[in-house]
Amino acid sequence: MAHSRFIRDTGLTVRMTTVMFLLGAAFVALVVALMYIFPAYWWFFGLLGIGVAFYQWWSSDTLAMKAMRAREVTPEEAPELHGMIDRLCAMADMPKPRVGVADLDIPNAFATGRSPDRAVVCVTTGAPHLRLTDVAVGDLNMDGYAEIITPLRVHPSGPTDSRLRRLVVDRNYLE
Repeated sequence: MAHSRFIRDTGLTVRMTTVMFLLGAAFVALVVALMYIFPAYWWFFGLLGIGVAFYQWWSSDTLAMKAMRAREVTPEEAPELHGMIDRLCAMADMPKPRVGVADLDIPNAFATGRSPDRAVVCVTTGAPHLRLTDVAVGDLNMDGYAEIITPLRVHPSGPTDSRLRRLVVDRNYLE
């Protein structure tokens, strides 16, 4: 793996791994429960579970973008955002992902994708009194783009919210 300027956050990695394990265990428990309730159709529920898991993995970037009602933006549409993503990728020594914007009043950003080639970084427009680039830089820098895409291939955006709120308040990004 390429050397990164981002500091490893072992606590975040442990929390993310735990959440992924628990979600996987819940999914397996649901499939096993359906197999137990309908024993004649065990093979159907087994294949359905494998199919759903594969579909979620294969189209994770598309599903996340649709769930956030985000759209992909070009460098002409969002030059500051693309410039900031270019700088983060250069610092992390990683390929540039696709860039999306979700029109939500909640300031947040996340990255997803099954590989660096299928990666997407999505930034919400945030509250009207926050500047888009300030929210994105704070959120994506704190998460560490390299650590989002490379080791786990997924990133729940939940832990980001409290850190972003702290960043906005502590660094006076409110205008």
